[in-house]
Amino acid sequence: MMTSRTNDRAMRILFCAAVLLIWYALRMALTLPVFRPLLSSHLLVPLFCLAQCLLLLPFYAIYQRRYQDIPCGSLHCRTLSASTLLLLLLLLAQSLYRQPESWGVEQLAGDRLSVLLFFAASMVLAPLAEEVLFRGFLFQGLSLMLANQRWLSALLTSLIFAALHSQYSHWQSLLSLTLLSLLLCYARLRSGGLMLPLVLHMLNNFLSLCSLWWLAE
Repeated sequence: MMTSRTNDRAMRILFCAAVLLIWYALRMALTLPVFRPLLSSHLLVPLFCLAQCLLLLPFYAIYQRRYQDIPCGSLHCRTLSASTLLLLLLLLAQSLYRQPESWGVEQLAGDRLSVLLFFAASMVLAPLAEEVLFRGFLFQGLSLMLANQRWLSALLTSLIFAALHSQYSHWQSLLSLTLLSLLLCYARLRSGGLMLPLVLHMLNNFLSLCSLWWLAE
């Protein structure tokens, strides 16, 4: 029985690790010269976000059908309200120290279609893919490896989450991303699934894009 349980745990860790490696290979593939025209036309971000979802969601469905330990969860009014308040306080604090990033402003320099696609990808596709990947597979894999040391897993997840947002150049942005991810990990633990962190992530990106639009104007 113990051997079977150990093997099952090892298989779940390997599944999570394999998904992360496949995702990283996709990310690296999109840096190849053949995709540079998409970068100059401001379409690379929407394409990457769509590709992430098409890659990750089937893996998530397969994993859940077999192991069922990364649930969608559900939304409860009290938890949603408290988490939203924490997010707003975090964004308010970030406004005191965070520096504008040229990368975001550049995405608004394209034509109307590319800007609309960027907004849609940033508010819907990116949060969906990143919650499945980071608060889903990465957090779960680390929790299994670290014998359910949830907050250490949350910290490592958040540091990796921030580090992989390599389009940002200021340390203040990396700090903000780390703190955001810690909040999303808390929401994942508090709600028992990915739905609450997904909603918070979408709200964060919406408010950030509104601020970015205002700065660009």
